[in-house]
Amino acid sequence: MLLSKLPKKLNICGRVVKIVVRDLVYDSNNMGEASYSPPLITLDKGVPPAMVSEVLMHEVLHQIDEAHGGRFELSDESKTKALAIALAPVIEQLRGYL
Repeated sequence: MLLSKLPKKLNICGRVVKIVVRDLVYDSNNMGEASYSPPLITLDKGVPPAMVSEVLMHEVLHQIDEAHGGRFELSDESKTKALAIALAPVIEQLRGYL
């Protein structure tokens, strides 16, 4: 997925979450950020195309967790990363069916 094809916002658990692409302090551990007040997902403009879905899913999972009061305990980055890696390709395959 290309960064240019990302939606400008997503409705996540009843919250409108804005999505922006800009320069972050890029490294392999910080390709995206989730902010909660206001709800915002920021992706680094240097994210490799092959990783955009995974990084976006990672930040979406943080937004879901926040919307549910942290009960999924996704402040653990390794758990969030594992879920994002597993879910991103499944969501890609479902495109057009949902």
